[in-house]
Formats: sequence, structure tokens, C-alpha cells
Amino acid sequence: GTLTPDLSTSKLFFEAPLTKSFTATVKDLAVASSETRATYSLDAVRKIPLDQLEADWHEAQRKFWPVSVFARKKIRRRLQAYADNGRVDLAVDMGALLRMRERDAAIRENPLASVVETPTETDAQRLTEVVRQAIEFRNAIANLRSEVEDSVRYDLGY
Repeated sequence: GTLTPDLSTSKLFFEAPLTKSFTATVKDLAVASSETRATYSLDAVRKIPLDQLEADWHEAQRKFWPVSVFARKKIRRRLQAYADNGRVDLAVDMGALLRMRERDAAIRENPLASVVETPTETDAQRLTEVVRQAIEFRNAIANLRSEVEDSVRYDLGY
């Protein structure tokens, strides 16, 4: 006989490395987002010139007082323009924003992202539901195989 793959929901879904990686990265993104003092949309994070702001921030920290004060205020105002609400705290927000950008890039590189991503957010619960539905559909097709007389005509893959 032929070997039938184990299509059970728990086996296929919970052991899928892409799914685990995706879900963990989405959670990490949410944690990084919660660590900022100001609130930033994911769309804004994608637009912020973080590398330049970070370089300017480090440069400002090396300057002598009072020049350093004015330089930090200028950088804070630039970043504040991207915040939805709240007051920017460069010392806190910069690290969190860099992590958010890194996690966002990892999410966008994951093939599962296209299933659950809108232009401004990603939803791990939606991913879970989509994968669950796909598994149920695949199981339903597998259960119907014995009822189909012409598998080539209906392209059931066996």
C-alpha cells in the first residue's frame, strides 16, 4: 500500500517551523512595540530613518553641553513627527524601534505573512485560523479520495 501522511491538526500545525517562527516573531514585535514611550504605527516604523537617527543620537551624546542638549532636542523632534501619540524618549524608543523594524522584516520574509498581513499590521490569531482551516480542508479532501473515480481529472494528487 501507499503511505498516507499524518495530516492531523496538531502534527501539521504545531510542528510547522514557519508557523512557530512567525507566531514568535509577531509576539516579539508586540513586545517591542509595548516598550516604546510614544506610540508608533507599524507603517510609521517602516518609514522612520532609524539608522540616521541612531547615528545622529550617538553623535549628539558625544557633544559637550549645551550643544548636546540642542542636538538631542532636534533628534527628538524629528522622531516625534513619526509618533502617533505620547512623548518620545530617545533612550528608550530607539532600541525598541530598531527591534520592531527587525521583527517586521522577519515577518515580511516569512512566506506565511502574505496570508495574514495588511499594510499596517500582522495578526498571529488570523494565521492560526487560516492554517487550521487549510488543515481541515486538506483532511476533508483526503477523506473524499476513496469516493473519486478519476483522480487525474479532479487533480487530487494521487
